[in-house]
Amino acid sequence: MKCSKTWSKVAAGVIRSAQSAENAAGHADAGAGLVNFMFKDHAQSGDQMVVAFDPAAKKIANLNVNTYVREAKDAVTLIVDFATLPDARTT
Repeated sequence: MKCSKTWSKVAAGVIRSAQSAENAAGHADAGAGLVNFMFKDHAQSGDQMVVAFDPAAKKIANLNVNTYVREAKDAVTLIVDFATLPDARTT
Protein backbone atom coordinates (compact mmCIF):
# COMPACT_ATOMS: atom_id res chain seq x y z
CA MET A 1 0.00 0.00 0.00
CA LYS A 2 2.90 2.37 0.71
CA CYS A 3 3.96 2.15 -2.94
CA SER A 4 0.59 3.34 -4.27
CA LYS A 5 0.42 6.17 -1.71
CA THR A 6 3.88 7.37 -2.72
CA TRP A 7 3.05 7.41 -6.41
CA SER A 8 -0.32 9.11 -5.97
CA LYS A 9 1.37 12.22 -4.55
CA VAL A 10 2.61 14.03 -7.64
CA ALA A 11 2.48 17.64 -6.53
CA ALA A 12 3.66 20.68 -8.44
CA GLY A 13 6.68 20.98 -6.13
CA VAL A 14 7.74 17.42 -6.90
CA ILE A 15 7.43 18.07 -10.63
CA ARG A 16 9.46 21.28 -10.41
CA SER A 17 12.07 19.49 -8.32
CA ALA A 18 12.34 16.68 -10.90
CA GLN A 19 12.65 19.20 -13.70
CA SER A 20 15.44 21.12 -12.00
CA ALA A 21 17.31 17.85 -11.33
CA GLU A 22 16.91 16.98 -15.03
CA ASN A 23 14.73 13.99 -14.14
CA ALA A 24 11.75 15.27 -16.11
CA ALA A 25 11.20 15.45 -19.86
CA GLY A 26 8.33 15.96 -22.24
CA HIS A 27 7.78 15.05 -25.86
CA ALA A 28 4.93 14.96 -28.35
CA ASP A 29 3.61 11.64 -29.64
CA ALA A 30 2.17 12.88 -32.92
CA GLY A 31 0.81 9.46 -33.89
CA ALA A 32 -1.31 9.22 -30.74
CA GLY A 33 -1.98 12.96 -30.48
CA LEU A 34 -0.61 13.02 -26.93
CA VAL A 35 2.14 14.80 -25.03
CA ASN A 36 4.11 12.48 -22.74
CA PHE A 37 5.72 13.79 -19.56
CA MET A 38 8.34 11.43 -18.10
CA PHE A 39 9.59 11.64 -14.51
CA LYS A 40 12.56 9.54 -13.40
CA ASP A 41 13.51 8.71 -9.82
CA HIS A 42 10.21 10.08 -8.46
CA ALA A 43 9.81 7.85 -5.39
CA GLN A 44 13.13 6.00 -5.46
CA SER A 45 16.21 5.63 -7.62
CA GLY A 46 15.54 3.88 -10.92
CA ASP A 47 11.78 4.25 -11.09
CA GLN A 48 9.84 6.08 -13.78
CA MET A 49 6.42 7.61 -14.31
CA VAL A 50 4.95 8.71 -17.65
CA VAL A 51 1.84 10.91 -17.78
CA ALA A 52 0.22 11.07 -21.23
CA PHE A 53 -1.76 14.27 -21.73
CA ASP A 54 -4.30 14.81 -24.51
CA PRO A 55 -4.05 18.53 -25.39
CA ALA A 56 -7.11 18.43 -27.67
CA ALA A 57 -9.34 17.08 -24.90
CA LYS A 58 -7.40 18.94 -22.18
CA LYS A 59 -7.15 15.87 -19.95
CA ILE A 60 -4.81 13.11 -18.85
CA ALA A 61 -5.17 10.07 -21.11
CA ASN A 62 -3.09 7.57 -19.14
CA LEU A 63 -0.45 7.07 -16.50
CA ASN A 64 2.32 4.45 -16.47
CA VAL A 65 4.55 3.71 -13.50
CA ASN A 66 7.55 1.38 -13.38
CA THR A 67 8.98 0.96 -9.89
CA TYR A 68 9.88 -1.70 -7.35
CA VAL A 69 9.01 -2.63 -3.78
CA ARG A 70 12.32 -3.19 -1.97
CA GLU A 71 14.79 -4.18 -4.67
CA ALA A 72 14.84 -3.75 -8.46
CA LYS A 73 14.09 -7.47 -8.83
CA ASP A 74 10.71 -6.83 -7.09
CA ALA A 75 9.33 -4.87 -10.06
CA VAL A 76 5.90 -3.26 -10.02
CA THR A 77 4.18 -1.89 -13.13
CA LEU A 78 1.08 0.27 -12.92
CA ILE A 79 -0.91 1.18 -16.04
CA VAL A 80 -3.90 3.50 -15.59
CA ASP A 81 -6.21 4.56 -18.42
CA PHE A 82 -8.54 7.51 -17.83
CA ALA A 83 -12.00 7.74 -19.38
CA THR A 84 -14.91 10.18 -19.40
CA LEU A 85 -18.23 9.03 -17.96
CA PRO A 86 -21.51 9.84 -19.78
CA ASP A 87 -22.16 12.72 -17.36
CA ALA A 88 -18.73 14.21 -18.31
CA ARG A 89 -16.97 13.18 -15.09
CA THR A 90 -13.57 11.57 -15.52
CA THR A 91 -12.35 8.39 -13.88
